[in-house]
Amino acid sequence: MARPIAPDHADKRAALLRAAAQLFAVQGYAATGIAQLAAASGGSKARLYHYFPTKQALLQSLLADHLQRLADALQQVHEQADQLDLDGEARLALLMHRMIVLGSRHADTAAVLRHELRQLDAAAQAALAPQIAELEQLLDRAITGAAPALDAVRLPAMRAALRGLIDAPLSAALEAGSDARPDAATHHAARYAEQAAGLFVHGLRGMLATSQHPGRAR
Repeated sequence: MARPIAPDHADKRAALLRAAAQLFAVQGYAATGIAQLAAASGGSKARLYHYFPTKQALLQSLLADHLQRLADALQQVHEQADQLDLDGEARLALLMHRMIVLGSRHADTAAVLRHELRQLDAAAQAALAPQIAELEQLLDRAITGAAPALDAVRLPAMRAALRGLIDAPLSAALEAGSDARPDAATHHAARYAEQAAGLFVHGLRGMLATSQHPGRAR
């Protein structure tokens, strides 16, 4: 007979993930030990191992949860943009705003995703690959909606540039310390997203125009 799940199972798991996110973001995955993780979550190593058999499993679960959170948010952005019949630039601004707000609410986990993904072994990275691909497709949909002429060769570079614009205020808020989050990144998020999306689209379309008519760049 299977052992019943305790009523507070989800809460205890979430507490472990929050503690891990904070420690991994501040001092790095490699420098964080199991005993420190257990102490930070207010429990024992035995309890940690009950939820996550290894530190790798803990990191993988942390990142998988956040990737799903991001994908769900971006899917809602596209649905909302479709309903409102937003143009490409407005869709991008909405997407950037949503990602900045979400990232600021989970600033530690967002930092872990940016910097510690490579700490996972090959099998764990392969397990996360479909979620990462889904997130990239949702970003690409917004980018190509603003610039339909963009080819597949240059799309990854434009996606990286977009992620950089989204990550910039989140990194600044994280460096400012926990007392500055989440308000530091979200206070001006809508205005920042609108301006950054405008600059991104203007630069993207300018690049495409130059590549299609090289003589204009002289």
